Amino acid sequence: MAQGDGSITEIKQPNGKSYSPKNWRVAVSFSTDPLTGKRLKAQRNVRGTKSDACKVRNQLLEDFRNGLNPNAANTTFGDFANQWHKNRVAAEAVTKTRLKREETMVRDLCEHLGSVRLRDITPQTIETVYARIREQKVEARGKCSGTTMNMYHKLLKQILGKAMDYDIILRNPAAKVEAPKVDPVNRRSLKTE
Repeated sequence: MAQGDGSITEIKQPNGKSYSPKNWRVAVSFSTDPLTGKRLKAQRNVRGTKSDACKVRNQLLEDFRNGLNPNAANTTFGDFANQWHKNRVAAEAVTKTRLKREETMVRDLCEHLGSVRLRDITPQTIETVYARIREQKVEARGKCSGTTMNMYHKLLKQILGKAMDYDIILRNPAAKVEAPKVDPVNRRSLKTE
């Protein structure tokens, strides 16, 4: 291994014997944090062969080269979305009514995506979630408008866009999903009389 490629060491039992299958500790050190002066590190434990550990190390290095935060690899949608919403509330980014609506929508999205890692969300996953949310709304209320689903789409796209800004994901999968159509508004104009 060349210098700067990280390290792979075997984790042994307290009695000095190897585990079966073997356990490996993969540690990679990156640049220095300009605020704290400490080295940025990522560490993972891998169960399997040394080749499996090498793959994990290579993935950590590749993620870092692509600009991703390697310590955010396991961030779930639920954790991120709830923190995103708390930040919006603290910043008073929008009206209280809007924040209340967003809270409900984040809760609905977390019900389906909460335990999914942000990096594992695909456009197909999002389309499936939209279908499930629509089904739930129809069962509960008897209807679900396209406008409501469009609002879910915009919110999800906004949350995943912020995850891109924080270098947790490279691309926004919601950007590849066609937004649900907004229902036409039935407006009646005033007559001249």
